[in-house]
Amino acid sequence: MPKDPVFERVAQELRELSRELRKKPLMDSEQVHELRLCMKRTRACLRLYKKSLSGEEFALIDEALKAVAKSFSAHRDAEVQAGLVAMLVSELGFSEAQVCLINSALRDHWQVQVPDEPDYIVASANLLLVIDSWQTSLRQPDQAFIMKGIVNTYRKARLLGKEAVHEAEPEYFHRWRKWTKYYLFQLKLASELKLIHLPKAALKRFKKLGELLGDLSDLHQLHQMLGTLNVNQRLCDLIMSLESEITRRKSELIKRSAAYQKELFGTKNLQLKFSST
Repeated sequence: MPKDPVFERVAQELRELSRELRKKPLMDSEQVHELRLCMKRTRACLRLYKKSLSGEEFALIDEALKAVAKSFSAHRDAEVQAGLVAMLVSELGFSEAQVCLINSALRDHWQVQVPDEPDYIVASANLLLVIDSWQTSLRQPDQAFIMKGIVNTYRKARLLGKEAVHEAEPEYFHRWRKWTKYYLFQLKLASELKLIHLPKAALKRFKKLGELLGDLSDLHQLHQMLGTLNVNQRLCDLIMSLESEITRRKSELIKRSAAYQKELFGTKNLQLKFSST
């Protein structure tokens, strides 16, 4: 069977990551971020095979990838939230005493909510399971399936973007962000494999939308977390100030995302035009 360029790229990246995990290092924040990006890229590639895998095969691979990402998520999410809070309290002009009060409440929350260090050996094994399951399930590769998959992903992202702008609810933006990221990763891979010629301007605009939706997601998660804190009256006033600023920023990002939705997913852009190389 001819080699499948998408699978070969995925397998190489996962094998390298699996070897690194078996060394059981204490991964820093940036390494965890890169690991989670790798899982998202791989899940984006997997969706190109949606119609060539059975439902059971697809679910097995997808769940293994999700399990690896989830095992590292809590620590990274806590660091992102801490950074957001630090930025917000600085811009809102909180006093040093107020900042200490907020940070104390956050530490208490994270000590309970953030689990122990993830099991690196289990994560490594899951990645090897993905490679084995994917390889076993491969059908005769057809280069056309890549372009068909990218178009399907675009259409899915387009539909979710329309719903998100219309509903203006966090869960809709979360799904839109996920599929926009899938589309971006698929485009970049196809370009790197020289299967398509990708206009840099289009890539830049989709990347910017992904970042905007990521910022919106981070703010929403922080907003949710603040609502779970046990606070006294003094801390309650500070939390309300933070929540008010978060709400303002979310509203601004939603408006900007609507403009991107019209630009990148409008009727005239049902399918971006790429020339084969």
